[in-house]
Amino acid sequence: MKTIKLLLMAAVAIVTMTACGGKSEDGPTPPSQNGTVVAQWQLTAWSALPTTDAVVYAEFHKDGKFDLYQRLYTPAFVHLTGTYKYSKGHLSGTYSDGVAWSHTYNVSFANEGQSMRLTAADDATDVADYEQTVIPTEIVEGTLSESRAAITDAVVRFL
Repeated sequence: MKTIKLLLMAAVAIVTMTACGGKSEDGPTPPSQNGTVVAQWQLTAWSALPTTDAVVYAEFHKDGKFDLYQRLYTPAFVHLTGTYKYSKGHLSGTYSDGVAWSHTYNVSFANEGQSMRLTAADDATDVADYEQTVIPTEIVEGTLSESRAAITDAVVRFL
């Protein structure tokens, strides 16, 4: 009888410890699909280049259009526009001149939708992290941008 009682108490203890093994408040927040791309974003980390060498702001509008303000390998920002599609966690797009983005991206969100991660669907090593932000007025208004005439096909496109 004592053996059965001990086994039953051990089983209850194991079940109790397993049931209490929920997510720790101190651990990292797992990525989710709970968020929206429709917002203004700033690149905070990119696997291909240190963010000290790359400054990128992106705005995705409700109407399926985007604005991209990037400073990659240039002293000034370049403003690019186009359209995007976001469906079932996948983001793709085309620039206004008809050039498709270099990848379709798998999208995940963290921090209650304030953080977004884009991972190239065909190259899991190409990862870009963004935080929601307000794009500075001087960038949107073009004060820190190159003239449209200076934008050529040779411009490196971030997306």
